Amino acid sequence: MSKLYVLGGRERRVLLTQDRPDWTWYESALVLQVDTESGAARICMEYKTPPEARASDRSSVNFHGGALVGNILYACTTTEVLIFELPEFKQVGYISLPCFNDLHHVTPTSDGNLLVVSTGLDLVLKLTLRGDVLAEWSVSNEPTWTRFSRNIDYRKVEST
Repeated sequence: MSKLYVLGGRERRVLLTQDRPDWTWYESALVLQVDTESGAARICMEYKTPPEARASDRSSVNFHGGALVGNILYACTTTEVLIFELPEFKQVGYISLPCFNDLHHVTPTSDGNLLVVSTGLDLVLKLTLRGDVLAEWSVSNEPTWTRFSRNIDYRKVEST
């Protein structure tokens, strides 16, 4: 039986006529395991970002891009990097930094560190598994800290 993991989120139930920004759409992050032969899916885990790592109680909580290496799953919400040991989904790592805003991807590097994309700041970071910043690369035409302030906790900003 072939299986794959799908990362995403559970959409909030709201009135169909209610207009809402995309950074409020999801109430919890989900990982599904899909049997590619039968099409059956099951929820492996559900996760909610703690209040200290999000802008408000209406902030979206969902998993964005991640990586599976052996039995270790690297996943990110908009403001956190989470590392799980499979198949139990035991959380074995957690990083949340003030420069995390609208994270879109996390992947391990060959030297045992992590690359994290902070889309809200147009920034790619190289981090240790403890969250120490080893390198930063701006993906815009100007340096990140010219456009943004190091004194702001961007986890508390809904959208940049």
